[in-house]
Amino acid sequence: MIPIDFFLTIFIVVVILIYFRNRNKLEKSQKEIKQEKILNYAAIISAVVLIGVIILFTNSGTGGWSMPFSQEIGEEEINGSAVESSYNLQEEQAVIMLINQERRKAGLDVLSHQPGLRELARFQALDLLELDYYDHVLPSYSDSLEMVSNAGMAHYTNVAVNFVKSSSNAGDVLNSMMKIPHQKSNLLAESFTDLGVGVVEVYDRDVIVHRFYIIIFAGI
Repeated sequence: MIPIDFFLTIFIVVVILIYFRNRNKLEKSQKEIKQEKILNYAAIISAVVLIGVIILFTNSGTGGWSMPFSQEIGEEEINGSAVESSYNLQEEQAVIMLINQERRKAGLDVLSHQPGLRELARFQALDLLELDYYDHVLPSYSDSLEMVSNAGMAHYTNVAVNFVKSSSNAGDVLNSMMKIPHQKSNLLAESFTDLGVGVVEVYDRDVIVHRFYIIIFAGI
């Protein structure tokens, strides 16, 4: 879909062109008209550049740039009301710390956090949020291993995903995972060496509605 900023830019440029075109219809010498055309073109180019800079800085918070702690990433509709969603870096870090605590208790090696897996986990959380889809595998892929491979991490041969939708915090989420056999098995699997955690929270009028916790475990 073409962004509305594009149409706004075209509209402003057209208005500027019409304005300066009408000004040139006044009685002026050829030299004055030529000089004015040069100034007109310079003004149009400057306006386009300025609009582009404004659009860039306006939209920079909604792209893939990582911002500390909580980053606004858009709006959704839940039960007919507009809500906002954001990444929560603090919760992501808390999940990683708690997982590695559990692995140390079990005498296992800790898992290494990988930014690529984190970005993929965030993407999966957003996809589930937008599609209102509650499953461990994105509809676009047949399984988690294919998803990771298609994201440019084909060196992994063993992949699993834990997913929790909750209105609680990282501690409660991890406790609930430890009570579910297959999720606990992923948390304490010796075959995994890396992980990525994505936490997308949804809130309405500054009140948390729920969070999507996605944990991708991977091993070579």
